[in-house]
Amino acid sequence: MTGTTTQPGTPTGTTFTATYHAAGDPNGDPPYMRRMKWIAHPGSRYDTSVPGRCTASDAEIALRGPDACAADSRLGAGSATGKFGGRVSSPRMDLFNNTDEEILIISTPGVYSVSRGKIGADQSLTFEPPTCYPNVSVAGCPVDNALQLGSHMVLDTIVRDGRGYLTTPPTCPESGYWENGMEYWWADGSHETLPIKMPCSQTAAAPKPLKLAVNPSRVKVERRSSLVVTATSAGTAVPGVRVRVGRRLLRTGSDGTATVTMRVNRPGLHTLRASAGGYQRATTKFRAVRR
Repeated sequence: MTGTTTQPGTPTGTTFTATYHAAGDPNGDPPYMRRMKWIAHPGSRYDTSVPGRCTASDAEIALRGPDACAADSRLGAGSATGKFGGRVSSPRMDLFNNTDEEILIISTPGVYSVSRGKIGADQSLTFEPPTCYPNVSVAGCPVDNALQLGSHMVLDTIVRDGRGYLTTPPTCPESGYWENGMEYWWADGSHETLPIKMPCSQTAAAPKPLKLAVNPSRVKVERRSSLVVTATSAGTAVPGVRVRVGRRLLRTGSDGTATVTMRVNRPGLHTLRASAGGYQRATTKFRAVRR
């Protein structure tokens, strides 16, 4: 498993590749997989409010597949390798977001199969992958006929308003890597946990310059005025910037702007202060004048 960044506290994507075989025999078939659990390094964080949500039922997904989910709820895609009825094939897999869960849609023959992974309070992610097809219900399979031999999945880096769907831990240990893990439960009763070490950087990236602008730059005292604040870096809009205007706290949207309507009672210069993770602090001013 690899990440798209080594920086702490940063939105990340991941690439996961696994092959499964019999214990002690790389050429032998593994048992059927009953459950798999991704164990995140402490401080890793999922935020399922960042992407859209796929609210489709299992029955809808079984008939329509990925089209049953909103496009903005898509998290990534990949493929599984397995034996279906004794024949090896590699069906496509699509991954979508829902509240506190990931929805895996597998392009099996006839109808699509569905597997829902639950995100725990400890930020672990647990799937009970289907071992039969067609598989619509998450209750399990009455007869095992789909043996998983491997999987490959790419989770995209998803950011909205400065927030990431999956964010790396806030610090990098002295060892220079984050310790994650995969835990497996197999049909033969065996259970194992495999460590996964992902490199991290102990040196934080230099903060990027941040520019703050306000329009209008001059308002009338004791009159309600609308101020539009814009945050940019190297000419590009920066979402999720926190802007302090007096006692008001604003946050820029996806276009890098925030709007506030307020009454200024004191003439003179007034300062706006902005901050955002990974960026230098910035200020700008507007003037309030008497009528």
